[in-house]
Amino acid sequence: MKDLFDKAIESLIRKEDNNLFGEFISGYSSREERHYCAYLFAWLINEPGAIELFFKNHFIVPEKPNSITTTNIPDFSSTDFKTAKIYYEYTALRELLDLVGRKIQRTDITDYKGMLKAKIETEIFKIKQRDIQKKKPDLVFYFSDSKILVLVEAKFEMRFDEAQVKESKKYGEILQTLFPNDIRSVYVTALGLNYYLQKIKEPCLSISWEKIFELLPKGLVKEEIKRGLDYQKLIHPQAMVTWQKL
Repeated sequence: MKDLFDKAIESLIRKEDNNLFGEFISGYSSREERHYCAYLFAWLINEPGAIELFFKNHFIVPEKPNSITTTNIPDFSSTDFKTAKIYYEYTALRELLDLVGRKIQRTDITDYKGMLKAKIETEIFKIKQRDIQKKKPDLVFYFSDSKILVLVEAKFEMRFDEAQVKESKKYGEILQTLFPNDIRSVYVTALGLNYYLQKIKEPCLSISWEKIFELLPKGLVKEEIKRGLDYQKLIHPQAMVTWQKL
């Protein structure tokens, strides 16, 4: 195995590039949205006023849609942001199915959990069948005073998949159906690079990573977001034409 690694290294670097691997390890940048969402989550749960700042800097995409369906746009005018609970890699439906399997005893239907799981998957995944237990919205906010559930569909490197946005909305709507007294409204917002946000077809609230960088105070979270955006500038210059932080 070591010989294979040695050959790979030899093919990757020249003799004058001896510092490449040291620079790679110390300067490594991820492309994964979950990595940056984890840093964002840390800021949101630790910084007073961060949640309100986060939502008040959303904007509607497309920038000039032909028509805006107001039901797609949450109204936070009377929301107390201090009541918000935030979840990272949200697994509510997976945990609910597990709870059903543990708690419900049915003699007439032996696989009640399996039937419920199949029904949920049919409702959410209209195009390609997937496992609901692997569906984990990136960030989720629940406002207990207004009973609003907001699911964030996040991307860092790639464009948005319209089907995934719809799946996230359906994910929240199923929870609303199951718990109507606790969830009155469900919304999906988009978090991504400015370039790809402008290509979303269905009107929704959104916020860019570039904007989040501006909002963040100096510190480790801001530095990590900058590192990721700088890397995107290197590998996707067209998408990052407005990013000048390098």
